[in-house]
Amino acid sequence: MAVVDTATGKLVGAPIPTGKAPHGVTLAPDGRHAHVTNTGSDTLSVVDL
Repeated sequence: MAVVDTATGKLVGAPIPTGKAPHGVTLAPDGRHAHVTNTGSDTLSVVDL
């Protein structure tokens, strides 16, 4: 997973490791975590924000 600065279109920082073939991303209601579904590994990654 990568973070993109929407104002510049440039990547911010290093890629964030997830499972194989990350597909969907949602944010926790409190904004402290992102949840990434990984279709290639049938897993869910939780990323601290």
